[in-house]
Amino acid sequence: MNRRRAIAVSATAAVLLAIAAAAATHRPQAGTGKVVVHFTSCLSGNLEPCGCDPHERGGIARRLAFLAEARASDASHLVLDAGDFLGVPEIRGFDPPGPPGGFSPNKRRFVEMKMDAVMNAFVSAGCDAICPGEGDFSLGQAFLRKWSRKLPFVSANIAWANSGNLVFKPYAVKVVGRGRFLGMPYGGVRVGIFGLTQESARFDGLPEDVNRIAALPIVPAAAEVSRELSGREGCTLLICIFHGGRNAALDLLSQVKGIDVLIAAHEWETRHDRTPSTGTLIAGIPPKGVSVGEVVLTLSPSKTPAEKALRAVQLDMPVPRNGPGAAVLKEYTDALRAADLAPDALSPASAAFAGSGACSRCHEAEHSQWSGTPHSRALAALAEAGHDHDPECLQCHTTGYGFRTGFSTRTATPGLGGVGCEVCHGPGGSHVKEKEEAEAAGAFKPPVRAERRKGPQFTICTACHTPQRDRYFDERNGPLKFNKIRHR
Repeated sequence: MNRRRAIAVSATAAVLLAIAAAAATHRPQAGTGKVVVHFTSCLSGNLEPCGCDPHERGGIARRLAFLAEARASDASHLVLDAGDFLGVPEIRGFDPPGPPGGFSPNKRRFVEMKMDAVMNAFVSAGCDAICPGEGDFSLGQAFLRKWSRKLPFVSANIAWANSGNLVFKPYAVKVVGRGRFLGMPYGGVRVGIFGLTQESARFDGLPEDVNRIAALPIVPAAAEVSRELSGREGCTLLICIFHGGRNAALDLLSQVKGIDVLIAAHEWETRHDRTPSTGTLIAGIPPKGVSVGEVVLTLSPSKTPAEKALRAVQLDMPVPRNGPGAAVLKEYTDALRAADLAPDALSPASAAFAGSGACSRCHEAEHSQWSGTPHSRALAALAEAGHDHDPECLQCHTTGYGFRTGFSTRTATPGLGGVGCEVCHGPGGSHVKEKEEAEAAGAFKPPVRAERRKGPQFTICTACHTPQRDRYFDERNGPLKFNKIRHR
């Protein structure tokens, strides 16, 4: 027995000597003296730029590449989102008549697939906390509950109306900036992150949402969660993700102290606010995912912020081809191709669509000029980008999409691919039919008088060339581009 003890003591001594020797040659790697927060807000379902703008910005491929590089280079890194990530675009032929906000069956399937892609992007980004906005419940409570198993949704005041119990966890606690010694982590900063939604928010979900939800008053909710984070949880940094308006945020900060950073979204203006008298840094960025917000907190020895800096990182770098965003986008486009969704709430048209080929019989010069423009190749360009099954894209890259007798698929309606004559001049089926009937009867059909011709209007262009898709196509530059496609 004594011998066993002697062996044990010797082994322990050997281990301690090995540790001492390692410690003599390995200095501790100190934890960082800062916390870096990157955040997004109001993405509105934007997965990637349209491609019409040569100076395009944003998109999940750029965003995920930037965040992956930032996280790899800094152990003190956090990724947050302030909500309104869900986007429900208007798509002709998918929006049933009646009040806005309704879903046709295929519109619901499309929006779910698109939002699954947004959620997968959040997973790839390694989000540390997400505060949903009221609009993010448009697909119903079940959609967010499904994704809450993979994503850290936080809200200290979104509750079930019948019980008052919170729908999500009120906060998340993250330890960042930890040092390492002999491969073991030590130290670090405890950061408490909680979400709030303005109490005037309305949560109008779907009919299958049996239990109603509501936003509780924000001031008592913020006061309670701040006390818990700075007390029992031992957090020295508090970050509030606030989904609400300017006045409500400033009123909150005047009553609840100790919040170091407030990530603002929803009704917030795109400019950055100066730090108010409370010492809280208010951080906001432009919508639609064109940039990522960056907050750098330099810490004092007590691990509280000594300095706070804010900037918006413009996502205008080259698009990485093989990054994590590419995988998310491929999964999304593959799902759309497999579903092959067609408009299921077709709109009536003033006449039938005939296709640009029918126009060429009498308007040969105009057709030849149009054939040399990007409009004629719009559907082919969409196919090259892998989005030729995306309803949101097809309505601007085809002729008559969403209308009866308009484009449906490349196989069924090959003559209506691209931005054809009838996009600018209106459906020409009746005009072509009258011409054919006159020819069959041996009669001469005089040309349409100049005052009755349907000339294209600039407003037709701006239906697709929106500021988000083509930011320089405005009242000053748009007419210059318009002249490039006009018939000579």
